[in-house]
Amino acid sequence: PAGLYLCALVERAGGDATSVTGEERYVADYLYRECIERLPETTQCFLRRIAVLDQISPEACNALLQIGDARRRLREIESANLFLVPMDRKRGWFRFHALFREYLLDELERSEGAAAAGALHLRAAQWHEAQGAPARAVEHLLRADEPAHAAALVEEIALGMYERGQITTVRRWFEELGPAVLLANPALVVLRTWTAVLLGEVAEGEKWSTLLDEIDASVFPDDDRVQFESARSMVRAAMCRDGHEQPPADAAYAIEHEPATSLWRAQALHLWGSAAILSADTDTAGSAFAEAIEVATAINAPDTVILSEPQLALVAIDRG
Repeated sequence: PAGLYLCALVERAGGDATSVTGEERYVADYLYRECIERLPETTQCFLRRIAVLDQISPEACNALLQIGDARRRLREIESANLFLVPMDRKRGWFRFHALFREYLLDELERSEGAAAAGALHLRAAQWHEAQGAPARAVEHLLRADEPAHAAALVEEIALGMYERGQITTVRRWFEELGPAVLLANPALVVLRTWTAVLLGEVAEGEKWSTLLDEIDASVFPDDDRVQFESARSMVRAAMCRDGHEQPPADAAYAIEHEPATSLWRAQALHLWGSAAILSADTDTAGSAFAEAIEVATAINAPDTVILSEPQLALVAIDRG
């Protein structure tokens, strides 16, 4: 009932009741009067600071605030019905109600400043990275205004996230990092181009593939240059901008330079098979798709399997 009443006040004041946030004046005033005002200052401070975590655990809180009694504090907050929602039956992980978290984050910046909030996000990023959760670390690094460190992590995990179907998250990271950061990191330009291609964003794909072609790889160390040229050749094979004659050579270059341990080798094999189809070379296409499926299965790359198996079936149909 209180939530409905607050939405009505927002609407009456000219706001949009369908997109109310914790920063809305009516919501903030209510939460302060009913939930925060009577709490000890130490508890208020604890709530504000742990709100930087979208998923809260005692261990994360202890690391974030450099304390040792977070488990007891979280139990007290949950018992006080302060919008702390358990995420598992063992009550090892919690989250705040979204509106309450937005309110607390706004209060954190208002009372302690953006620099303090950024420092907490940076500490949270370091903890998540140490715990083997780089994707969560990226989110905190972006909030901490640490684009260089965030970009380095994105470069490491973007391909794996795509394989798990999280390409829209990677795309959002690229947007938050901005073109300047991406262009300073050739590997991210490769990944940004692939993201546009895979999402069917034709104009963006053309734009970023052009920027990719303009990168001067001759200044790179030998190993980095070969790796970059292989990645760039796969993009060229996929884009097929200059007709069907060049993609086989581009894909072959990638296959030659992507070792058996590379996460990109299955993609290179699929592109080689696709290029052979364009050249009506069904024998080469069949062997390329078969090997792509084998490699992709071994490295757990289901997208390449899904793309290659139908192509292999079509080749088999053509052969009778």
